[in-house]
Amino acid sequence: MANYGKYYIAVRLLLLKQYLEANAGRSRIVKRRELEQLLEEHDMKVEKKTLYADFAALGDICGLQLDYDPHKKGYRLLNPPFEPYELRLLVDSVQSSKFITREKAREITAKLKKFAGKDTVESLNRENHVANRVRSMNDSVVKDADRIHSAIAQNRKISFRYFHYTPNKDNPKRYSKSGDVYVVSPYALLWDNGNYYLYAYNGKQFRYYRVDRMKHMEITEEERERVFFLFKYSDTEMQTSGENFFGQFWAEAAGAVNVAEEIKTDNQVSVNMEQIYAWNPSTIFISNFTASQPEDLYTNAVGNYDWSAIQAVQEEKVFKMPLGMYRSYTPGVDTPVTLLWFAKTTYPELFEDVDIVQETKNYYKEVFGVELTDAQAASIFAPDAQAGLGF
Repeated sequence: MANYGKYYIAVRLLLLKQYLEANAGRSRIVKRRELEQLLEEHDMKVEKKTLYADFAALGDICGLQLDYDPHKKGYRLLNPPFEPYELRLLVDSVQSSKFITREKAREITAKLKKFAGKDTVESLNRENHVANRVRSMNDSVVKDADRIHSAIAQNRKISFRYFHYTPNKDNPKRYSKSGDVYVVSPYALLWDNGNYYLYAYNGKQFRYYRVDRMKHMEITEEERERVFFLFKYSDTEMQTSGENFFGQFWAEAAGAVNVAEEIKTDNQVSVNMEQIYAWNPSTIFISNFTASQPEDLYTNAVGNYDWSAIQAVQEEKVFKMPLGMYRSYTPGVDTPVTLLWFAKTTYPELFEDVDIVQETKNYYKEVFGVELTDAQAASIFAPDAQAGLGF
């Protein structure tokens, strides 16, 4: 091969990288002569010092951690992509899965074998036989699972029809809801007893759906609501809830997205307007741990903050959280009615039949033996600024 400068070097490094990742490991040695022979087969004869320079480049560029063993006179790779046992575990999992077709299992296994050295490939050639397993005849479950992951990443809802199996040989599938289309907010995929399950919010509650029983799945254009929690707010501080605080609980419980869930800090965390501009929440909830009210955001009445570009402010979807027995932001005895209010406020079209005042009166009478008037029940959902000053 002619020396084409940088291209020549790049090809040489790629060959070395692929060979080392496939054949070297913490307990597997690759000798220098093996690498020299590899390059010679591609008309790339190099000197010893060039090979050492290539090792350094692979460390700097690709992060390969090579370690020379003076006793075995060869190189170990301390951070291989896979150890042999890891590849066997992956191949066994693929081969044992009932929803992966035989053809797809062989295709995936072939791809995994590219990470295996010559001493490992043979052990990956076997095909597992699992008792009482009926293989899928198509790969729709795999494709649907991938589609669900995409919907979660895009913050989109999905639609599908759902069926159950029946003992009727002439009509083995019976569609739920007379074949009507389900529209849900997907949250996670779970694996249990050989099956994929979707954990999703259906507008009323969280439910599990077996993916192999979902048909005609589509990602809709409808997004889940993006909510922001203003935990504390003044001209000197602005705090919200990340993934590990109560705001995350409320968002997940109602099938919404906490825009600050990327923040992993426990409890409340300080944020700035630049972050909020980037998140651009569609709904904002103000806790009772601050005296601020929705009007303070609509009129930019606090500090030098400008909320006018935020979608929730433009659409006047800023709400003060209820105040019953205690501040409702923290789960307590009022949580059932707070959750119902939160869901109705976040998705009003889904809960338009819910009379939150009447539901609250019923709850207080049944749980506490207290009969509230309409005005008393309504006041729980319209706390004034003083609610953030006491306790």
